[in-house]
Amino acid sequence: MMLLLVQQCCSRGTFIDIVPLEQDAFDRAYNRDVEGAQADAIKLYRMGLNIVYEGLSLQVQSSGLGAGYSNVAKWRDDMNTWQQHVLSRLVA
Repeated sequence: MMLLLVQQCCSRGTFIDIVPLEQDAFDRAYNRDVEGAQADAIKLYRMGLNIVYEGLSLQVQSSGLGAGYSNVAKWRDDMNTWQQHVLSRLVA
């Protein structure tokens, strides 16, 4: 279901719609991780990473002013941060 939503968002090119999807996937992954369900957590973390990759691959115009002044730049910065944290967690 989540991947279908990502495909629909990406086909419309709506960068803003992807942010809540990845946040939801990472929140669910973290909750499963805390509960000790590592296999489920890993699947959800990977799903969240796939959403991040899709979001980062979208061509969206930004003001170029940086994360403090542009929503697009902030979302891209957030996605890169989440990506780094999740990859670190998956390696651990």
